Amino acid sequence: EVRVVSPFPFLMNIPMVSYSATNLDLSDINRNEAFYRVAPSDHFAAFVISKLFQQFNWSSVSVIIQNDDYGYDGLKALKEEFYSASIQIINQLEFDKKTDNFTAINNWAQILSISSCRIVLVWATRNVTYSILKHAQKKNMTSSDFVWILTNDVPIDHFNQSEKERLAGILTVIPVPGALVDVAINLSLLTDAKEICDEVNNHSCSVNHE
Repeated sequence: EVRVVSPFPFLMNIPMVSYSATNLDLSDINRNEAFYRVAPSDHFAAFVISKLFQQFNWSSVSVIIQNDDYGYDGLKALKEEFYSASIQIINQLEFDKKTDNFTAINNWAQILSISSCRIVLVWATRNVTYSILKHAQKKNMTSSDFVWILTNDVPIDHFNQSEKERLAGILTVIPVPGALVDVAINLSLLTDAKEICDEVNNHSCSVNHE
């Protein structure tokens, strides 16, 4: 929706601010001169995930996306980062948020089960990620045989105790804003974040230690 309406504020000479839009195309200020956002683009999440894979020498992954712009844009960002890091997407599955099921209803679990890759990356919104995990638990796919990586948090309280125990070991890669007052600063983490920012933007990023 943002991509459709973002050109209009410029024509009306008023700014438009989004708190959640992460689409890569919105980073082009030449096309979106009056558009601002407070959420980082999908590029940053894909970049960090690629670094995570390189850190653990993972070379392949199965990707589950929701079948809309958010999912497809995320997949595009992942492919760009994975290509440069020689990481292969072995399986690509889609989850339909309208039907609340996989588009490959009959064989999605089998595809993951017989795959040589045991790493599953979910690129979906919070509620869709929750639905995907519920389906995965019904098929016993969140066992220790798989490493699951999420790009959004999930409402943990919606799972019962037994289900929570089967979520142990799942990784989540999301931007985490810190509070502005009376919070201790993790200088090591801040330094690592600056190095990533420098590499992504090809110039030195400023850091406020206060």
